[in-house]
Amino acid sequence: MLQTWVLFLLLIPSVVGRSDDSHRRILLVSEIEYVAVYLQNGEVEFAQRHLDIIKKHFADEIAIIRYYQGIINYQQEKFESAAGDFERLLSKDLLPESEPEICEYLVHIYCRLSRFDDATALLARLRQRFGVLPDWGQDLHLILGQSMHEHAGDDPEKRQLRDRAMGILIEFANARPDHGHAAWVKYLEAEQQFEWLEAELAKLAQLDQDITAAGLAPHLHRIARLYERIENAYPDTTYALNAELRFMHLQELIDELPDNSAP
Repeated sequence: MLQTWVLFLLLIPSVVGRSDDSHRRILLVSEIEYVAVYLQNGEVEFAQRHLDIIKKHFADEIAIIRYYQGIINYQQEKFESAAGDFERLLSKDLLPESEPEICEYLVHIYCRLSRFDDATALLARLRQRFGVLPDWGQDLHLILGQSMHEHAGDDPEKRQLRDRAMGILIEFANARPDHGHAAWVKYLEAEQQFEWLEAELAKLAQLDQDITAAGLAPHLHRIARLYERIENAYPDTTYALNAELRFMHLQELIDELPDNSAP
């Protein structure tokens, strides 16, 4: 998330470019600066005091007021109120130059409130508008996917949410393969498939059934290829090392199959 001071700099052009008298304009910029600096330093109460001054003397600056009130509410963990502030900014296109930051705040808020459908809908609207999402839009997929995956955990009753999270994360990793988290996503995908395979193999062992007859041989090859791709795409990483170990284990199982049961 962008630092509040950077956000202040982004907002300045929208303020100083207006036809207000210079004294009033300078006073407004000064108060915005106070709000931004206090937020940057975590002094939310002082930030609120200066935002109240803006509300009193610059009531027509609706976009700026709602924007900073949203940040203050977010930092005070008043997430429902913060969501309302940012949603109104988006719906009325009041601060288009800060849309990436507003969307990022909203996704974080929706995740904190477990409003995953709202976050998914926001990303769908962005995708519909842009076609191919800009990098900042793809990064929102990472935020949402991570939060959903963490929320689902290993709870069997949240398997559907976990699968949704994995789909979102894979979409992100495919769109941004060079991102620092892409290797983690690909490894997570392979590990989930490996866990499923281990469970299936355990069932076969109990029933004394053959891997090939049970139709699991193609899955051995498929999951082995997932780990092999991680080794090739992300060398010199811990994920590549762990993937190599998994691949070797799966290759041993494949070698024991009749005629290697090539898919």
